[in-house]
Amino acid sequence: MTLQVVPLWGMPAHVKEALEKIAFWLAAFLFVASIAGYFLARPFELTSAAFGDRVGHTDVGDRLGLRIGMTEADAESVLFRDGMRHLITTNSPLIPGCNGRRRRNDESIDSWKDESWRNGTICLFLNRDGNVTGIAWYFGPADPPEF
Repeated sequence: MTLQVVPLWGMPAHVKEALEKIAFWLAAFLFVASIAGYFLARPFELTSAAFGDRVGHTDVGDRLGLRIGMTEADAESVLFRDGMRHLITTNSPLIPGCNGRRRRNDESIDSWKDESWRNGTICLFLNRDGNVTGIAWYFGPADPPEF
């Protein structure tokens, strides 16, 4: 018994339709799986921030992979790893705060931009020793709100 290869155009119509449906659903599944894989490959906390708690700030604990009390260098490595771009570090009185949190007199603001589909900013508030004292974030379709 030998296996005979029949070209697609020589197949019966019902077999050809079945193969086309299988190919369509396989392509659709691969497309959905690749989109899901993209979202799951990103840090989950950043993804959930983009859909849920889009604007906020904290002075205690941790958020977005960052921890209050960590050094500026450690925070920068986390932000670079997550694909953020550094914007500016300032302690100018012309910039009173970021993303809803006011800057204290002894703090500087280290601002970062997420240019991915999440479109957000993260601001680190740093004390004079270079340790994180606050974290503020905004994720949304427009630019962050003015303070």
